[in-house]
Amino acid sequence: MYFKFIKTIAFYFLLCTISNISAQVVAQKVGNNPSIINSSAVLDVESVNKGFLPPRMRVIDRDAIVLPASGLIIYNTTSNALEVNTGTPLSPIWIVATNANLTGDVTSSGNVVKVGKINGIAMSSLASGLLKNTATTGVPSIAMVRTDYAEPTTALSTGILKNTTGTGVHTIAVATDFPVLNQNTTGNAATVTTNANLTGMVTSLGNVTTVVTNANLTGEATSVGNTVVLSNAAVIGKTLIGYVSGSGNLSSDDTVLQAIQKLDGNASVPSAVTVFTSNGTYTPAAGLKWITVECVGAGGAGGTAPATTTTTCATSGGGGGGGYRKVLITKTQLVGSSFAITVGLGGTVNVASGVGGTGGVSSFTSLVSANGGNGGLSTTASSNAVVASGGVGGSSLSSTGTLIFSLNGKNGEAGYGTVASATRFFKGGNGGDSFLGYGGINNVAIASNASSSTFTATNQYGGGGAGVALTGVRPLRQGQAGASGVVIVTEFF
Repeated sequence: MYFKFIKTIAFYFLLCTISNISAQVVAQKVGNNPSIINSSAVLDVESVNKGFLPPRMRVIDRDAIVLPASGLIIYNTTSNALEVNTGTPLSPIWIVATNANLTGDVTSSGNVVKVGKINGIAMSSLASGLLKNTATTGVPSIAMVRTDYAEPTTALSTGILKNTTGTGVHTIAVATDFPVLNQNTTGNAATVTTNANLTGMVTSLGNVTTVVTNANLTGEATSVGNTVVLSNAAVIGKTLIGYVSGSGNLSSDDTVLQAIQKLDGNASVPSAVTVFTSNGTYTPAAGLKWITVECVGAGGAGGTAPATTTTTCATSGGGGGGGYRKVLITKTQLVGSSFAITVGLGGTVNVASGVGGTGGVSSFTSLVSANGGNGGLSTTASSNAVVASGGVGGSSLSSTGTLIFSLNGKNGEAGYGTVASATRFFKGGNGGDSFLGYGGINNVAIASNASSSTFTATNQYGGGGAGVALTGVRPLRQGQAGASGVVIVTEFF
């Protein structure tokens, strides 16, 4: 029985607590008269001797608030002002809630605003009257009667008002102030009072006109009667005085002269091609628009094959071809009056190491350059099959201007030889080609019954030198030297 009573009391207090919590969710009262809550407020703060103190913080603390709600109020201790967020949580806009009085040219006290100055002019310094603005400066002044505005008057009669320039004096307009109108209203036809007959080369009598003399034309254009002939010789031989080249696209309504000017202005043609096969200097011609520069690096030399015996063989690879690069360079990119040209020398044979020499670099100053090819390799004398690698082709280097085309030189061919059987195969490697020249070719080996190597073609313009192949009792043999490079300059006007 006692236990049931205790449960009943606990349940009652639980209900009271829940009811109290629900009431607090609806409205809260802080301060005097806690039982009286304004029905329109969710929070009612009442006091006769204390105020409401919002959160106080610095600007840095305010700006650190995460997603501040619209209408959030804080006191800014940095500017000593009450502020409210009139923006959104994502884009807060903090405005000052106080109504500070204005100072300066425009002052305020409470809701009363006074204009003390306009553009620096004090209103108290101006006389009484109509305020006039000054164009471009905005300076105010007092308007003058008859200058800035008309003076009202009752002395004038009724009529159209006429202004007097300079004084602004008003009078009533009279008939002479208006232009005279054409008052002829009797028909549509106008009659010329006097129709004088023409005299001179062309005469007239009434409406009949006669050409007195129609002389035939002579010179570049001839005529008989109304037929005019323009001779070709006169047109072709005519000098175009003051002719200036034009630009743009041809149009169907162009004159012949306009078409010629556009064709001349748009189509530059080469007037000079200079081929440098050795070092030199290029000097631009007057009036050129651009040039193209082609550089080919020198070819690498073929390798040197060592001496052989009756039971050994040896071979060497061909040298690599020189790199190639073609570039367009405008007149504005040619800074200077002359430009050094370097033509790479062909790689030379090298007896000591057996590896062919590397070809030299060809260049147009520092603007365009191309590497030479590497030399071919060689083998030692051996009783087994032998292979000697060819030299790597030269590369096309970077340049200033607009690249038209570039190509690395081809690698030299490998040399090979074998003594594995009575049927023997020997061949020195061919030289690698450049873009403008062939490498050396060696199709015949120096066998035991041969006296010398045979090159069936001459390498040119950056071509690599050919290698050699030996067998039998033979002294060492050098490969072919690489070919020199070339630099070609073409001018356009």
